[in-house]
Amino acid sequence: MKDKSAPIQIAIKEKPSYNDLLLENEYLRNKINEVSEIRFKELFVKSEDAHLIIENGIFSDCNTAAQKMLLFPNKNELLNTHPSKISPKFQPDGQTSAKKSDEMMRIALKSGTHRFEWIHMKKDGSKFPAEVLLTRIYNDSNKYVLHAVWRDLTEIKQVEKELRHEKERVEKSKEQFKAILEQSPMSIQIFNTQGLTVSVNHAWEKLWKENKANVIGKYNILNPENSKEMDWIKYVRRAYQGETLFLPDMEFHRKNSTSFGNTKILNCIIFPLRYHGEVEQVAIIHQDITENKIHELEMMRAMEKAEESDRLKSAFLANMSHEIRTPMNGILGFTSLLKENNSTPEEQLEFIDIIEKSGFRLLGIINDLIDISKIETGLMDIKKSEFSLNKQLMYLHSFFLPEAEIKGLDLQMPQLPSDIILNTDKEKLLAILINLIKNSIKYSNEGQIEFGCELKNMKLKFYVKDQGIGIARNKFKSIFERFVQADNTLASSYEGAGLGLSITKAFVELLGGKIWLESELDIGTQFYFTLPINLSSVLNESTFSAN
Repeated sequence: MKDKSAPIQIAIKEKPSYNDLLLENEYLRNKINEVSEIRFKELFVKSEDAHLIIENGIFSDCNTAAQKMLLFPNKNELLNTHPSKISPKFQPDGQTSAKKSDEMMRIALKSGTHRFEWIHMKKDGSKFPAEVLLTRIYNDSNKYVLHAVWRDLTEIKQVEKELRHEKERVEKSKEQFKAILEQSPMSIQIFNTQGLTVSVNHAWEKLWKENKANVIGKYNILNPENSKEMDWIKYVRRAYQGETLFLPDMEFHRKNSTSFGNTKILNCIIFPLRYHGEVEQVAIIHQDITENKIHELEMMRAMEKAEESDRLKSAFLANMSHEIRTPMNGILGFTSLLKENNSTPEEQLEFIDIIEKSGFRLLGIINDLIDISKIETGLMDIKKSEFSLNKQLMYLHSFFLPEAEIKGLDLQMPQLPSDIILNTDKEKLLAILINLIKNSIKYSNEGQIEFGCELKNMKLKFYVKDQGIGIARNKFKSIFERFVQADNTLASSYEGAGLGLSITKAFVELLGGKIWLESELDIGTQFYFTLPINLSSVLNESTFSAN
């Protein structure tokens, strides 16, 4: 059994002195520095980035990556050189590499670290961009050491260049698209996937007479209320599925208007706009082809008219052949009979009368052909002279009265209240009236024929009225066209070349007047024409009209 009263032994370690602590701290620092230096050297040698040591502005060491980057066969060619020796003479900012490299090192020594971009030059003279990081390791009055790390930026710069070019291309494409959109003569309207209008061009505003502010973000093409005029929705949905549609020509009417001027005929294309392969928008292009359609219609009408004219001319030539042969046969036939000397004096006079009438008929046809030729070529002259209108009207009445009486017609010519002295082309005025009176006699089998004139607004209004067979309303315009009688179903029953009314209309217009007619089938026809004539001697208008 132990003695509990024995003294207890306690070991007390002596406290280290200050010097011991300093020595221990120095030892630990050296160990850390040794480890750090080993790790630094390992990083320096094995790193894929270029590592270099600069002492007093001269390369004192470098790793294999730096040697390969500069294409030196061994690092000794690089060592003991100034950074400017592996650089072009000038940097991109215009400074010399020698001056600027010294400036970069001064900044790193002052601030401890400095990062910047630099253009280096390989041994073969090729240049490449690099990112440089300078870190101060040691610096005193006699010596400074910098650690340099280079990173080749060639690929990065190439990517940046490509990205920059791509951005420029995209911007240019945007500008081109914007220019095409705004400068296109065709209306363009673009919708998003919800059907809302996102863009319209100037041509759209001009076509629809609408401000873009009233439709962008407001007008929805997929709204059934906006597709009443035509089923837009089904076409637009097909475009959203990726289909391009060329729609047939369509006729549009402006809201609250039915006038032709507000009707448009449009050509329409609907197509998708893809971004990264996906349909994100739909465009509708409208081209106003109203004028084209009008021109097409006019051309069709012109072609139909030309074909009709050719047909009428052919019929006219056939009819003209008949019209010329008939009086010629009369002239030649009855001339032969006169030569036989076996006819009585009464028969001879009858033959001579027939020959004379046939000659006048043939002369009339020839005169009509000459007149129509002059009218066509613009060679018809106007020869004005003063003459008595009353006297000429009375002459016409006496001239046509026997012919009218032979057919049992009552030819009337109301007397004028006073004589009128006209200053116009007498022959053409007579030709107009002769043609109209002859037609009335030709196409009337009974009843009355009346011709004369009256004063209206200082214009003489002439008229020829009959109770003949009349003219169908759909023929009112065509009867004034050349050769139209050749197409008339009555041509076989009534002689004539079909030029009289055409010449009449041309003469009226040459004299500055206008001609028109009123007619009903089986009731009769009234031809009217006016002439703006200076009256040399006439009663006042009220007295003239009243009588």
